[in-house]
Amino acid sequence: HQYILKRRFDEAGRLLRQSGFSIKEIACSLGYPDVTVFCRNFKRRHGCTPGQYRSAHPTANPQL
Repeated sequence: HQYILKRRFDEAGRLLRQSGFSIKEIACSLGYPDVTVFCRNFKRRHGCTPGQYRSAHPTANPQL
């Protein structure tokens, strides 16, 4: 269970850094139909919200 969660949030971080997908799109792609639950769990794991994480890790060429 912990391995799956780690992989999910590693992928979330990668998508936030490297894609132009919205947070809602990322949440849905990782199996979270409720973006609020995704954001809460992301913050618990990373210590910041997905939006704060994305701002702290800007990318030069976001890919869609």
